[in-house]
Amino acid sequence: MSADLQGDLHAEIMTEMAENFFGRRRALEDRLDQFYRLVVRVRRVGMETLVKWHTLFRLLLCDEEAKSLFASLGTVPSEILWYCKNVSELRPMPRPLALTGLGRYKKTVARLYEMVRQAAADYNHGTFTPDPLDIRKKRAIPGYEQVREMCEAVNLEIRAVNDGQSPLCVLSFAKGLDPECVQRENIAGATLGDAQKLDRDMAFVPISFDDLGLPHIPDLPPFSEIRDRLDALCATLYETRKAEVATLLNQVWAA
Repeated sequence: MSADLQGDLHAEIMTEMAENFFGRRRALEDRLDQFYRLVVRVRRVGMETLVKWHTLFRLLLCDEEAKSLFASLGTVPSEILWYCKNVSELRPMPRPLALTGLGRYKKTVARLYEMVRQAAADYNHGTFTPDPLDIRKKRAIPGYEQVREMCEAVNLEIRAVNDGQSPLCVLSFAKGLDPECVQRENIAGATLGDAQKLDRDMAFVPISFDDLGLPHIPDLPPFSEIRDRLDALCATLYETRKAEVATLLNQVWAA
């Protein structure tokens, strides 16, 4: 093989390697950028859901019986309250029509419960919204579970890029095409440690799902399944702590 042909072949191989190496890394960087944009949107939905949860707990006066009720539904009230610790606003609610104060209290709690249940479902499992470009279509809005699945998929790609296309592997292959370069580096004292440091510096860091700041918000059963228990709780609170209930209702209705 002539020197010119060998040089052209070497240049073609190196160009293709560079395109594959940097192309895949750019694609992963774009995927990470899209992923973190999605995390921000889903986190915003989670915080809006926590405002509703916070309002519901406040309306139930953070009572121990209320905590026991939600614990029996599979939630962990202490975790929800921990996520709500920086939430101070109340979700505005319209003043319902009812003949008695207790009736207005029950209706407000019932509407808010259903609002929390739907918000939690949308946050956890995603939802659909009208496509602004075509009202005949729906656009999927991912939720918490979809973010978790995407996180796992992105981490698989990160491991594939770090392990399968590490700078050390690419450089080693490239050097193998140029024995004279290897000889010059040996003479200059280049070490394997230098390349390994390059691997560490250029490696993508796997995503820690727990560090994304997405609150864990449990799903709730339909209101019809707990209506009797929730009504009974409202009746007890209204009878024993009527002044506190009235104050909270006025705050929610006026919010």
